[in-house]
Amino acid sequence: MGLPARGVYVVWLWLPHGCHLPVPPPGLWLPAGLYAYTGSAQRALPARLGRHLAGGSARHWHVDYLRAEAQVVGADVWPEAPREAECELAARLAASLPGAFRPPRFGASDCRCPGHLVGWGPKGGRVAAYEAPERLHPELRPVLRSSPRPWQERRSTR
Repeated sequence: MGLPARGVYVVWLWLPHGCHLPVPPPGLWLPAGLYAYTGSAQRALPARLGRHLAGGSARHWHVDYLRAEAQVVGADVWPEAPREAECELAARLAASLPGAFRPPRFGASDCRCPGHLVGWGPKGGRVAAYEAPERLHPELRPVLRSSPRPWQERRSTR
């Protein structure tokens, strides 16, 4: 992927249907829509990001449960960013558009922020943050984009 060893990333996920995720406590219902998961890696950014993009059956983190139900539609990276930027980026995403919501503590077991997952329901105003990630931070650069507007594509029959 040609990425540095450390940085902060956003994985964009499209959830075509609402689902219940068996994550503590006592589970979480997520509506269909676009989601942005922020994460960080301090030593192996390409491997961490690759794991999220590939999915798989091993479920260690909250995002693994979401990844099993959702399709990755993009990823952005903030190269060489410090770990704390992960929380800042999640906050910027949540504040970027009306209608955004943050499932409490999702992906934030090692920090004190409200959570690292930001969602926009199926009719939420999500286009600007997805289509212009540099608005969140000027150093954010796209790594992968599989669809410019996943919410406008034919819905999955899952």
